[in-house]
Amino acid sequence: MQRLVDPPGELQRDASADAPRRPQRVARVRLRAFALAAVAVLTCTAAMEVTTQTPIVKTLECMRANTPRQLSVSELHIEAEGAGVTNRTLTGAFYSRRDERGLRAALHITAPADLAGMRYLLVEDDAQDALYLYLPALGKVRRLSGVGPESEIAGTTLNYADLRLISQALAASSITMDAPATVAGRPAHQLRFVPAVADSPYRRVIAAVDKESCAILRADFQNADRTVKQYEVDPASLIRAGAYTYASRATVVDSVRGTRAELSLRGVNTSPKLASRLFDPKTFQK
Repeated sequence: MQRLVDPPGELQRDASADAPRRPQRVARVRLRAFALAAVAVLTCTAAMEVTTQTPIVKTLECMRANTPRQLSVSELHIEAEGAGVTNRTLTGAFYSRRDERGLRAALHITAPADLAGMRYLLVEDDAQDALYLYLPALGKVRRLSGVGPESEIAGTTLNYADLRLISQALAASSITMDAPATVAGRPAHQLRFVPAVADSPYRRVIAAVDKESCAILRADFQNADRTVKQYEVDPASLIRAGAYTYASRATVVDSVRGTRAELSLRGVNTSPKLASRLFDPKTFQK
């Protein structure tokens, strides 16, 4: 088994609110935090600085080559169901840009009608990550917590921190390569990530990376003895867009709570011209 040590990543801090409808608002905040991170998982993977061509490094570099610098998705749709979830749905447009500082991603809600106009911005840099919310009814921007209850999808237990572990290896203290796997008939490399975050509920995350496209096909979140949550794409939904391959459908299943979240993408552009204001906390709401 090969091992590559990588510096740990970090998640950010906080803000919160008031209002008598806070439980409903927090539930919606959790769903959108998931949307931002999940779309990054479907369409991109982590960029890592490497110096030697071991099999692990070759796999990671292939994953990096499959990461577009800019991305737009005209329609992102999420459905969550299970205990405590009543077919909660969300539709929006997604935009992302990656540079030497990290990832910036924006989600603009279009449906349901009572949420239309809300905007979310994820900003990753060398020091920390930050998640911002714009509420059009209040005309205000708030900074949200990317960890803990605020980051969860209502009733599904999937949260922003979980998906950060898939979308970038910087949130891992080490990476090792396991024996090859097969996912829906597709040969895959298996990478084992050890979370560096002290309060992570998982002991490890095992990701199956498609050998042909370098897209992540499956990720198992494990505690001491079993998989408690699984992220998996539909291999039949893998689509080639220019130089990149992405999955247009994915599912997250929580085996502890018996919940499920499904995500689908339409209208993916891997070389869009995106205005800088979309990714600036001071202007993303305009």
